[in-house]
Amino acid sequence: MSYIYFPRTVSRERSQLLPWRLFLFVNLLLFLALHWPLQIHTVVDDYNESQTLGVAGGDSSIVRQVALIVLCVVAIVGCSLGRGSKTPRLRMQGFMGWLPMAFVAWASMSTMWSNDLPLTLKRLVSFLILCVVAIAVAKTFTLRKIILWVFFTTAVGLVIAIFAELATGIFHPLAYGYRFSGIQHPNGEGAECGILALSGLVAGSTETQHRHLYRGFALLGFIFLVLSASRTAVIATLLAAAVYAITISSGKTKIMLAPVLVTLVSLLIFLIGTGLASGFQRAITMGRVDVADSPDSISGRTVIWNDVGPYIGEHPITGYGYQSFWTPARLALIQDEEQWTVPDSHSTYVDCLLTLGIVGLTLFALSLLSGLWQVFVSYRVTRNSYFAFLGGILIFCIINGFFESALGEGGSLTVLSLIVLARLAFVPPATAVRSPADTFSGPKEICPV
Repeated sequence: MSYIYFPRTVSRERSQLLPWRLFLFVNLLLFLALHWPLQIHTVVDDYNESQTLGVAGGDSSIVRQVALIVLCVVAIVGCSLGRGSKTPRLRMQGFMGWLPMAFVAWASMSTMWSNDLPLTLKRLVSFLILCVVAIAVAKTFTLRKIILWVFFTTAVGLVIAIFAELATGIFHPLAYGYRFSGIQHPNGEGAECGILALSGLVAGSTETQHRHLYRGFALLGFIFLVLSASRTAVIATLLAAAVYAITISSGKTKIMLAPVLVTLVSLLIFLIGTGLASGFQRAITMGRVDVADSPDSISGRTVIWNDVGPYIGEHPITGYGYQSFWTPARLALIQDEEQWTVPDSHSTYVDCLLTLGIVGLTLFALSLLSGLWQVFVSYRVTRNSYFAFLGGILIFCIINGFFESALGEGGSLTVLSLIVLARLAFVPPATAVRSPADTFSGPKEICPV
């Protein structure tokens, strides 16, 4: 009976060694394409967000371009070599498959009305390369390997960030105003720590070996997430973990946990919005005392959104072209008016509305929401908790997008969301099996995860 319900095909796939060398190679290219190793804060509270944008020219630009080109070549070769093997064929998964393609098509069409064509072309090419990489990863890696690759990527990134701060002598977690940042802005580092905590939690519950390692890094990721003092990332991580737990739980547990989750979210929003209890508010704000109307405060974000409101009204349908609204001229104009360093709108959705208009924002939002729906459908069909992890990632991205622009700026969060959407949009859920955590619930599919 065990061979009927648990075929050898699955156990062989699980027993084979993971492609750690491939993981390391892809991570190195992504690291060079998305981060500049020499970019690091030199003193505590030196968190100029313009630093997260990288240098417009020079060595960092050359390294990034070379890394992106190599990534594109590797992705294309990987997809080509995968033909005829056990890797699944890419097939459009209904409406879910068309939405991301429509968004990419609309972004490409924006070159026709862009107000800064060179900037649009440069960032559009980078985005298209990341799309190719995401499709290659979604096609080549199984769901299990995707989770472990995400864990490996974020764990290595955290180690690099810790050593970077130790090397420069700015690692002072007890100092006033300290925020863990590594080689990027604390909000970006906080997002990666949150993803590490989530992937470590999932790997620790689904893998049969090295569970203490996964859980240990998950705890370490959450500790440094708190040290980053990124409130958006903390909330997004907690909600993503809650969605994962509720998705894989039994029906009775879902009924018990769902009202608790709704109550906590409502209470959190209420306390942040009204500030009725200073003690609760201080806990929620992670001990940070933001200057009123600073770009990293809630009121500061609303001021930025008010500033860009008239620009949205001028091109509400099409926007200003993919990633080409924040030109040096507009940056200087808004920064002179507000006396801040304002690199973006501090909201992925506002930036998307600025650059691609109502059409682009609608396609973008529908892609995320339809992906979330596809997660629950796939989990219901396969009972595979790995899909619940994909849902947690999408929840993290959706929440993070309200108050941060990282999701749309071609960073690590962009790559991760593209991989999840590519997997859901173009790889049939029937190619997945139940994860070890779900083996009690019945037979498995024969195809590898």
